Amino acid sequence: MNVQDSKGCNDKVNKTRDNNEVTKTIIINAAKQFNTKYSKNLHNYYDKNPENFTYDFDWIGLFCDTLVSDYSDGRKMEDFFTRTGINKDELLNDCWEIIKINFRDDFYGDDKNEVILLGGSTLIREILHYMKLRIDEDIKSEKEEINVSDFSKPKMLIYSGHDSTLSAGEMFMIKFFDLKVEDFIYPTYTTQLSFEVTRDEKRPEKLDYSNYKVTFYFNDQVLVTKNFDEFKKKVEDNALTPQQINEYCDGKIEEKSNNGQVYAVIFLGCLSFVFLIIIIVLVLQLKIIKNNNESDNKNNYALMNDEEN
Repeated sequence: MNVQDSKGCNDKVNKTRDNNEVTKTIIINAAKQFNTKYSKNLHNYYDKNPENFTYDFDWIGLFCDTLVSDYSDGRKMEDFFTRTGINKDELLNDCWEIIKINFRDDFYGDDKNEVILLGGSTLIREILHYMKLRIDEDIKSEKEEINVSDFSKPKMLIYSGHDSTLSAGEMFMIKFFDLKVEDFIYPTYTTQLSFEVTRDEKRPEKLDYSNYKVTFYFNDQVLVTKNFDEFKKKVEDNALTPQQINEYCDGKIEEKSNNGQVYAVIFLGCLSFVFLIIIIVLVLQLKIIKNNNESDNKNNYALMNDEEN
């Protein structure tokens, strides 16, 4: 369900982490600590000179993502840890921290929340849609006689997704429901994000949305509890609609296409300029040759006259 995988929109998201001082400091410190502990061992393993060399944060992030994925998939890692002399548990723990930062820094640095909205809106809006269906059925059952069709609406939905989708969904809740970004928890393997809708035990005279609440769980930890009315309004006010996502991604693709057209015009302009220079040089050379020929003809004519005289 990760909308960032569609239409090539992912690499066009505006990420401004390098302009965010908080993020920049976190990244610098994390890279420095990682290099202090592991750069020499890794360079020896990769047969590179460890003197005066450090890995940048992007390389560390890719290394840790690969390492953790390989380990989680059950691939044999004994040779790597034996040859590097690195403690397995310590490196894996440090890599998990790097991965958390690598995900979270995009949220820190994204001042327009584009990463969150593009990655989380589709999932959150669909969840809201089914919540509303379920609640509407519950309200209807209070007013009318229950029949078989009343039980046809889904009472539980299960989705599966990658860490990027789960992170964006979690960060949507953190950003728009007044939590702190430090509350972000990286979704490790088999993480479960749950949205539960419950109704007040008291039986009201008139049942409506205000009698329901939404609880958001990260595994067993409660992160958000809101009245359904408030939850619905927050999602509808902030989450992008499918049309908005398409317009955004199409606009970015058009922007990319326009950039390509600009580069093509510049290239053709440069090419035309080169051809113009070549033509000018050729014309000048032809003129020189012509002048030389005329000069030779005059000299030959003069010699012929001298011989006749």
